[in-house]
Amino acid sequence: MEPIFYLDLYFFINFSLDALGFFIASRILLRPIRLLRFLGAAFVGASYACIAEIIPLSLPIQTFLSLLTLFLCVLLLFPPRGRRDFFRSLLYTTLSLALLGGGLIAL
Repeated sequence: MEPIFYLDLYFFINFSLDALGFFIASRILLRPIRLLRFLGAAFVGASYACIAEIIPLSLPIQTFLSLLTLFLCVLLLFPPRGRRDFFRSLLYTTLSLALLGGGLIAL
């Protein structure tokens, strides 16, 4: 029997997890977030997750696109005030998303 894949549920879970990770990163960074930027970044992240699940890609291409999506989300959510600020935002966002993803897998 073939397993059933619900794309809408997968999108909702990824959207929620991305939104929570972005919220945690914004609190750690003490940076305010604007609602449209926040929802846009979560939408971009969840959309990429769905596309990556549907379209089979090689590991190098998937890694490159994942990093590109992360950069885009961080740029969208936290407009950089400088290079150091961008990399700090990128670091904390990556850590919060990785810890949430790892926690979800552990559950």
